[in-house]
Amino acid sequence: MAYSVVNDVLLLETLSCAEIDDMLVLQCAPVLRRNLLERGLLDLDAMDSDVFHRLFRFRKMDLPDLLSSLLIPEEFVSAQRVRVPGNEALCMTLRRLSYPNRLCELELLFNRHSSVISSVVSTVLAHMEYHFNHLLADLTKHRWLNLIALENFSEAVEWGFGKVASEFAFVDFHKNQKMSRQRIGRMYRMATLLANCHTCLYGSLVCDYFGVDPPSLDEYLMPFST
Repeated sequence: MAYSVVNDVLLLETLSCAEIDDMLVLQCAPVLRRNLLERGLLDLDAMDSDVFHRLFRFRKMDLPDLLSSLLIPEEFVSAQRVRVPGNEALCMTLRRLSYPNRLCELELLFNRHSSVISSVVSTVLAHMEYHFNHLLADLTKHRWLNLIALENFSEAVEWGFGKVASEFAFVDFHKNQKMSRQRIGRMYRMATLLANCHTCLYGSLVCDYFGVDPPSLDEYLMPFST
């Protein structure tokens, strides 16, 4: 149990009733929220390209194409009614998935409160799942995937599971995943989707080994149509 002067009998004997009342009121006072915005929000445009790639797994120059292909809106609104630009929201999601970060660590990067980051990341993942989950659930949705291509891809796909945990280590069960505390299914599916996007843009060792060319980002990300 944490030490409290209220439990120190010798100290209390030296204090007046008014002073003791003040201490009790102070202990019950709510903790003031930190004003993270006074340090300024993360400036993605000013960020070094190498730092951007290390933090978010994608190259800075490819962010506009990724935003467009994933149908990311201009802004997301968190449960706390905080408006976050779409590019920042996607970067929050990429950073959340790319390493087993704690939310308090992401606060230092984005200068947003952890509750806002958590809400925005969940919203972005839900958005991506709604529009693109069918790409992982039904292989007949891929126009570029035919029987001949499937035969060539089958073994490469098996090897590709390692890339998901490598690029987006947050979904590695041994490092971070906690049953019943996180939406494991959604997180892993969307990490797989993003890993596939990564392969579309930059290729992979698996593609090189098997001599298979990945589809373009636009060819792969065909949104769900009702």
